[in-house]
Order: sequence, then C-alpha cells, then structure tokens
Amino acid sequence: MKFHKNGNLQIIMGINDNNSAYLEGNTRSTLKNAMTISTFPVDITLWHRWFGHHHHAGINEAITRKFVTGITLQSQKLQDPVCEPCLARKMHAKPSPSSSNHISNPLELVHSDVHDVSHNTFMGYRYWVTFIDNFSQYKFVFPIRKKSEVFQAFKNFKTYAKNQSGHCVKALCDDKGGEYMLNEFHQFMTSCRIACQHTT
Repeated sequence: MKFHKNGNLQIIMGINDNNSAYLEGNTRSTLKNAMTISTFPVDITLWHRWFGHHHHAGINEAITRKFVTGITLQSQKLQDPVCEPCLARKMHAKPSPSSSNHISNPLELVHSDVHDVSHNTFMGYRYWVTFIDNFSQYKFVFPIRKKSEVFQAFKNFKTYAKNQSGHCVKALCDDKGGEYMLNEFHQFMTSCRIACQHTT
C-alpha cells in the first residue's frame, strides 16, 4: 500500500500473509526535536517513562556506560520514588470471597443479555440474545431482528430447556435493559413463578 499526499509519496506499507499492514522504511533520529516538545524537565523520571517504565537502575546504567546514545539530562532532579503506573502493574487483586449462593441444579439461575452485531445479517437479524445456565455454563443463542423479540426468545428458550433437561427455569438475571422490563414479560415471569434478578 502506498500513501500519497499532494502527489508526493508519504508512506509505504507492506502486507504480510496474515493481511496485517506494517510500515516499511527507516526512522530518523529526531531526539533533539522530540525533547523540545516536552513540557516536563528532561530528567531521569522522564526517561523512565519514555523507556516504557524500565527500572531506574537500568536507565542509570545505560547512561553511565553509554549503552544508549543521545540520552541527555537537562535536570539533575532525583527520581520520583512513586510511579503510579509501576505500582499499579505490581498490584495483585485479593481473591473474591466465595459466593453464598450455590446453584445445585440446571436452570436454577439463567443469565441473559442482548448483543448488537452492528449490521443486519443476510436473514435480517440485527441482534442475538444469550441465555447462559449458571450451573452447567451451557449457552443458548437466539438471533432476533428487534430487541422487542427478546420476550418471545425467552419463552422459546424456557420451553426448549425444560424439554431437554427436565428442569424449569427458576430465576432469570439480566442487565435491566428495556427489553427485559416490559409489563407482559414481568407478568409472564410472575405467572411461571420465575424470579427476576437485575444487575446494576
């Protein structure tokens, strides 16, 4: 691929076997110009950021032993002892507490969501609705043309799942989207004694 601007060739990009484009050419050393656009003093902390948060000792060694050419320090300010991106990278999340809600049978809790595929399919479908059994993690997917069809898709799922498993849907968890909040949907759930759970 060649990119031209005002008749002048600007960029050449090659395409590899994976259909990924990559820039062809060489980079020019414009370190002097790059440093002039910085609003920060060019010190060891700034070089630490420019080198992708490489540890300070390694950067100091690169400067003193001249492993990298063109490094200049315009400020002798000491390194910042607190680097938030570095701290965040080293943090470990505590394990989530185990849930007291234990599902012991299929279809006791079903999670549902509607997904937009952005373009209509050949058959005119624009969305699909998923129903995921919390116990077995079995996933059911129904293509729909409009979000208002979620109610009918749920009724089809409920009948199909009961016929296949012998179990009844006990609770449905959704994201409180408008398609789940219809009056007829809630009346149907109440008549079938299916609990409605809505996430935040």
